Amino acid sequence: MVGETFQTLGATGMYLTLAGFLQGNNGNFPIVGAPAETTIAIYNPGAVVEAGVAPDANHIYSVTAGAGPIPGGFDFLPAGGPDGLDITVTKAAGPVAPGFTATIRASGEGLTLAAGSALPHLMPTTAQDVPFSCAPADGGDCGLSRGVIVGWVLSGRTTDAVVSPASPTSMPTPVTQYATFTCLGQLGLATVTLPQGALTAVLGTSPTRIETRVIRITANVNADGIGLSRLIAGHGFVGFTTP
Repeated sequence: MVGETFQTLGATGMYLTLAGFLQGNNGNFPIVGAPAETTIAIYNPGAVVEAGVAPDANHIYSVTAGAGPIPGGFDFLPAGGPDGLDITVTKAAGPVAPGFTATIRASGEGLTLAAGSALPHLMPTTAQDVPFSCAPADGGDCGLSRGVIVGWVLSGRTTDAVVSPASPTSMPTPVTQYATFTCLGQLGLATVTLPQGALTAVLGTSPTRIETRVIRITANVNADGIGLSRLIAGHGFVGFTTP
């Protein structure tokens, strides 16, 4: 993709959303490179040639950070040595909650799932417990721990829309029904499990694709004077299962 005003600096690892183009060129696509100041490379195996088309108000794009996985991987959180790098989050004061600034460091650098662990791209299609593990005794590695509160976040969502094998990470807007799920692993444990009952509910939405994220995180609870703000940062895996 080549443009005149698109700012490519720092765009790699983000997602580009396109609308108003030919079928096959519309959708959400990971940005995998920025070879020139006004040029980016996106991953779209279903792309079609659209040369010589003058852009107009019907051609729309937007750029979003952290919207999904990047083919080949992308390091959003550099290691910064054993202690990691500070990630600072600042919120301006609003009419309901005061502002705050909090710092956190990401855990999970080097996370490796153990032998026998569930895999996020191979979610079961029959009801059962789904345990994800990084237990060292089974060949796993829970990665570096940075912070006092270190644990798991297992989350996901489904769609019942028509999906294409050509876009294996696409999650189209659901047509009739969908499910979302989030499980928190207990502190200090090497395993987090999606219970059988939860998977039964997920499969009950007749999903055409399931997105699953399993992340080893640091949590930071910040008291803002009225309530609590919870920040998490970590490393993990994202997988897509097409039943």
